[in-house]
Amino acid sequence: MDDDLSTATRRAAHLARSGATVVGVSQQAGFAGLAVLWTFLTAIGFVRPVGVVWTVLAAIGATVAITAWVRARRSGSLLPFVVLERERPLAVLDPARRRELRRQMRRPDAVTAPYAGLIRGLVEWQRRSSRAAVPMLVGMLLGLLGLSGSIATNGGPAGWSLMIGTIAVAVFITVISRLEARRQLAIQEQTRGDRCWPEG
Repeated sequence: MDDDLSTATRRAAHLARSGATVVGVSQQAGFAGLAVLWTFLTAIGFVRPVGVVWTVLAAIGATVAITAWVRARRSGSLLPFVVLERERPLAVLDPARRRELRRQMRRPDAVTAPYAGLIRGLVEWQRRSSRAAVPMLVGMLLGLLGLSGSIATNGGPAGWSLMIGTIAVAVFITVISRLEARRQLAIQEQTRGDRCWPEG
């Protein structure tokens, strides 16, 4: 294994173990702030009795998002908006290596031994990031549903469109996440020991 591939593998292993360094605002903090804003907007738009339902829903979303942020801080699983250049595994690879890496990650049965450690690290990092993102996304979903319900209740047709769009995006993300999880498990299985193909 050459130096560049070794460096990329070490970076991927570090990300899988400790996550990326957060500089400034984390994703969890940013989206928790948005959820609080949506709760505030839902509350000030509360003019009918049914509005209390949407306000409570938005408040639950904000609570979930804030809790996700606090837990992520305590567990060291905050997510940055941008991964620093010095931590990006692919930053040290030339275009040909990147293409080969992407090809092998698309087809678990094509994983070769020199790339196995790098691919395993990248997959574990993706899984770590996904676990950290789920509570945040749930909080955002509830907050958006509360806000869109409030807008719709007050006679805004955009509210129903926002609600339908939010639900559609949530379903889409859920389906894609499940498919991606299955692919990641297949890749992890392939990168173990002698299951990889020799290079060449």
